[in-house]
Amino acid sequence: MIKIKVCLFVAVLFFLAGSAAAQQKPKVLYINPYHKGYAWGDGELAGAESVLKDKADLKVVYMDTKRNNTEEFCVQAGMRARDEIEAYNPDVVIAADDVSAKYVIAPFYKYAYLPVVLCGVQWDYSGYGFSARNVTGIVQVSPVDGLVTELKKMSGKQAGVQGVQRVGFLAPDTGLSRAEAAYVEKVFKIKLDKYFARDFKDWKKGFFQLQEYVDMLVLDSDRGLYGRNEKELIWYAKRNTRVPTGTCYGFMTPAALLTYLRLPSELGDWAGNAALKIIYGRLPAEVVPDRNKQGAVIVNLSVAKNAGLRVPLDIVARAQKVID
Repeated sequence: MIKIKVCLFVAVLFFLAGSAAAQQKPKVLYINPYHKGYAWGDGELAGAESVLKDKADLKVVYMDTKRNNTEEFCVQAGMRARDEIEAYNPDVVIAADDVSAKYVIAPFYKYAYLPVVLCGVQWDYSGYGFSARNVTGIVQVSPVDGLVTELKKMSGKQAGVQGVQRVGFLAPDTGLSRAEAAYVEKVFKIKLDKYFARDFKDWKKGFFQLQEYVDMLVLDSDRGLYGRNEKELIWYAKRNTRVPTGTCYGFMTPAALLTYLRLPSELGDWAGNAALKIIYGRLPAEVVPDRNKQGAVIVNLSVAKNAGLRVPLDIVARAQKVID
C-alpha cells in the first residue's frame, strides 16, 4: 500500500511538472538601442508588445546609445546586451535599428542558431553579412513613394494627364543624403532631380532653382547642418514655394506643404508577428523580409495658402494633423 501511495505521489508530481512546462510561455528578448522615453524606440517597442502580449514573455534590454553614442560605449552596451541574451536564453531575439544589428547581432550572433528578427535597420541589412539561416527582418525606409503619390494629387499634372511628373530632391551635401537619394531611386524606381546643398545659402538657391523645372519637391533631412537657420528656413520656404513640397521628417514639417511620416509601431508590429511565426515553427529563412509601407500625413495649410496651392479634401480628411 505504501509503495502504491508513493508511486501515485510521484506520478502527481510528474503531472504537475508537465502541466507547468506546458503552460510556460515562449521567451522573446527585445533589444532597444535607446532609452525609455525616446519616442521612436518606444513606438517600435509598443508595436511589438501589442502583438506579443499574453503570447510570450517579453524581456526588454535598453542600450542607451542615443544619450551615449561613443564607439566605446556602444561596444560595451553590445556586450552587456549579449550577456542578457545568454542569461535569459530566449526563443527569439528582436533587435531594433542599426545599433542593435551592428553592436550585438553582427559580432555575436551572425553565424549562430539563435533566431533573430531585425526591426528597423535603415534601408538594407545585407551589408552586415547576416545568414538567412537565423536572421530575418523588416527594414526602415523613408516612405518617399507614399509621399510622392500624395504630392502628385496636388501637382500641375493631374492623374490621367499624359506626361512624366518630375520629382525634385533637395538635401545637404552629405554621404547620408546621397545614399538616401540612391536608395529612393533604386527601391522605388523614382527618378530624382537632385540638388545637394553645401550650406544654408546654397540650400535656398537649390529650393528656388529646382522649382523652375520640377512638378514637386522632396525635402530631405537637414542632417543638422542648418539648425541655427531654422526660422529663416521656414520663412524662406513659405514665401518661395511654387510647387507642392513634401518631407518624410517631422522636424521639416514647418517648411513643407505635406509631411509623410514613418510609423515606428508598424515596424514593431511586423517584428512581433515574425517572432511568433518562428516560435510556432517557421525558420527565419521562411519569414520573408519586408519594409515599412504605412505613413502618417501632416498637412501644412499655411504653406499651401502662401503658394496658392489647393490641398484635396481627401488628403485633409486623412491627415493625422493639419497646420493652419
